[in-house]
Amino acid sequence: SSGINAEWPLRPGFYLLMKSPAKEATLTWIAKCLEANSNRSKLAASFMALSCASDGFMLNLSTVLVKLSIPFLNPLNPKLQVIDVRFTAPNSKSLLPQEGVDTILPRDTRPNTTTVPDSFNFITTCFYLTHRALQLAYTAPFDKYRQLLKSLMESQRLLSSGETTPEFRKQFEDMYIEQLEMKTHLLKPDSISQVLLFYASSSNWLCHLSVGQDDTVTVSDIRGALAGGELPERPSNCLAVVPSYFVSATCQFLINVRYFEEENLENFVSENLDFLITFLVVFCNNKWVPNPHTRAEIVEALTVFIPNHRTKSSVPTHNRERALCSNRLALERLGRSLISLFVDIEHGAEFDYKFQYRYHIFEILEYVWANNFAVHKLALEVQGREDDTTVLFTRFIKLLLNDANFLLDEALRGLEEIRKIEILKNNEEEWMKLDVQTRQTKLRSYNELVRMCTSHNILSVETIKCIRYMTARCNGMSEEDRKSVTYAFVTPLLCDTLVTMLNYYLKELVAETQIKYKIMRFSDVKFRPGDLLQAIVSIYINMSEEEAFLAAIPRDGRSYYPRLFLDTSAKLAKLTVNNPDVITQLEEVKDKVEKLAVSHEEEEALTDRAPNCYLDPILGTLMSEPVLLPTSKVIVDRSVIAKHLLSDPIDPFNRQALTMADVIPQPELRDEIARWKEEQLRNGSDNC
Repeated sequence: SSGINAEWPLRPGFYLLMKSPAKEATLTWIAKCLEANSNRSKLAASFMALSCASDGFMLNLSTVLVKLSIPFLNPLNPKLQVIDVRFTAPNSKSLLPQEGVDTILPRDTRPNTTTVPDSFNFITTCFYLTHRALQLAYTAPFDKYRQLLKSLMESQRLLSSGETTPEFRKQFEDMYIEQLEMKTHLLKPDSISQVLLFYASSSNWLCHLSVGQDDTVTVSDIRGALAGGELPERPSNCLAVVPSYFVSATCQFLINVRYFEEENLENFVSENLDFLITFLVVFCNNKWVPNPHTRAEIVEALTVFIPNHRTKSSVPTHNRERALCSNRLALERLGRSLISLFVDIEHGAEFDYKFQYRYHIFEILEYVWANNFAVHKLALEVQGREDDTTVLFTRFIKLLLNDANFLLDEALRGLEEIRKIEILKNNEEEWMKLDVQTRQTKLRSYNELVRMCTSHNILSVETIKCIRYMTARCNGMSEEDRKSVTYAFVTPLLCDTLVTMLNYYLKELVAETQIKYKIMRFSDVKFRPGDLLQAIVSIYINMSEEEAFLAAIPRDGRSYYPRLFLDTSAKLAKLTVNNPDVITQLEEVKDKVEKLAVSHEEEEALTDRAPNCYLDPILGTLMSEPVLLPTSKVIVDRSVIAKHLLSDPIDPFNRQALTMADVIPQPELRDEIARWKEEQLRNGSDNC
């Protein structure tokens, strides 16, 4: 049994106890229950029953506490201001022990608390106990419910095949009954609404605590104080004594309600949705929440306010979208926070988590990009700082291109390996020559390849799609802003990386060698080569006004060949292309590239004749802006060393620390190279 299928008859008794001399003893007993069940947030569900109370007990206990909170359960209730944040201070004698509990800000930034009361008011105690109870009560049941639904879906597929036993059908019926029981008691609309209201109230309190550092600012004023879209430079260090589960449990509850009780979320009062959105946007800032894992949970929680095209939910999102798009703070701040998290998790998260987190970032980033949030304004910061490796949008594009390269490469490698095993399996004679153990090993490898290839394909499509919509014309975006975005992609730091990536995968998708990626069913690994091809072609078309981009295409000696765009057009002609102008636009790109290819050939000829002192020692190309590296005393081209420092901030010749601010321009050598180049081109023209 799920353990949550019975009403708790003791609730009225708790309310009476709160009005009796036994109130303090009752609260102490509740706190000890929570402490005894603290492992519910850590242990696997299968072990939980051995050492913890049942799900039913914890859900009922949390319901009692939420109902006890009703007198202050309103985001604008002035009673919230009497909540004492010192309840979880390290030297507090409160009912909840804080040893080993993570806090929102690191503990070493906590305020120097001079006095901590021996006891706390009822509202403070009830507020903190309710937060802890909700975290412990809902995490495990929601995980169980999710797993149960997954098992039911798998069993349903087996039942549909007709190859089942009576025992299996009985097991399916038992699971179905358990699912109905859990849904009835875990997803009670009234309970869900009350918990949402508690978290909305808590959200406004947390915003007030972190931002309202002026004592004259009340919980009623804080939303207005943030309406201008600005935040203080730093949050209050009081967050260093607030448990981090105040944030993470709020996020997880929103995410689960979105999956299992979305109508309740959509019908939630718009004003209360605004409190939740403001909280999520404020705490998505890396100065408020340094931990990238917690901020990734916040981003996933923000996706509950936009349409979910992936699950094809039938529940409308009009109310939630309206709340998000009318929140001034979200309009001004959310884009920067998303881009910042994308960059931060490169080194702040485990490798597998990195792509999982970015998947949710892509989901909300696409929405805010298309709906006039201020995210595209970040590209303006690149202008005048083209070789500055610290610019946020530059770092974002660099990581975006790195991801696209890695994910597409891994996906195509996976397809090759899957094809090899399929060919072997389809050759029954050769397959049966293998011993049983080898065949089993091959099959396990095949299944793992399918799993990994599916993941890489899904993520690579999201990455390429992001580049496509960022470089496209967007409703509501001025032409000036759009040009600032496309320009950011073609700075000397990034242009060659973008072009070589696009050329390589375009070639792989249209060349005759693509047969090596042909497997039995592309749908098994979510590989749609036609869609991927069209997305890549769209990026070429979007960038066709940037001459630096076009000039870099023929410079790519690895993948570019003269017939690349002709082969692509032929491939597109075989597909059902929604926009008939795509092939025409691609031909225009081809014509521009062919003209620039002539200039590239002349540049290569110059490089062959140039003195060694004019050539960059790293790439062997003719320098256009030579700079001196101060510690190694080597002269290199500015764009080359800038690209190197974007990934590795050291001098490549002596491994000493180096930034672009350290390099020393060499104007005399630059002018000398320019005069030599001009003379060589003039002589070449005279010879013609």
